[in-house]
Amino acid sequence: MLYRKSLPELAVATMILEKSADSVVYSRINTQKDPLRNSSTPLDGLPSGLGRSRVHIVPMTELDVEKFEDKYVHYFTELQKAYKNAFEEMNDTYDSELVHAIDQLVLNESEPFFDEQSGFSIQLPATPFDRVRNQIIVDQEKFEHVLERYVATIEDELEDIFDY
Repeated sequence: MLYRKSLPELAVATMILEKSADSVVYSRINTQKDPLRNSSTPLDGLPSGLGRSRVHIVPMTELDVEKFEDKYVHYFTELQKAYKNAFEEMNDTYDSELVHAIDQLVLNESEPFFDEQSGFSIQLPATPFDRVRNQIIVDQEKFEHVLERYVATIEDELEDIFDY
């Protein structure tokens, strides 16, 4: 099964390789070049022009909306896995210094939320660029682009883990 999620800067295709009741193995393939990406080598067998591919084994967790209100008690492991998977994907794709700064200075104080109408979202702390600009040299436009992609990646990982 192959499906596509479109984003303004980068389209992501996800191929389901194997699916069972408690896990899914999938592969994400970047299908468009992103001007701010690090260069990467396509995996053998992929058409040229495609980016790196990562295979995750994601345990499927049934989401209970009421339990998500107290998410750190009921879903800490799943949240940790989603953030970790997103970090690894971003670190493989973008400047690692910027990804680390976003992870440590912005996302460490972010808050994941779930709404039955709109799905998962990440609330960021106020003035995220100000938190990073004193630690590393980065253009605000590049920072905002990478942060937007990072947040979208976390939201996608949460959707995958909770099969939403």
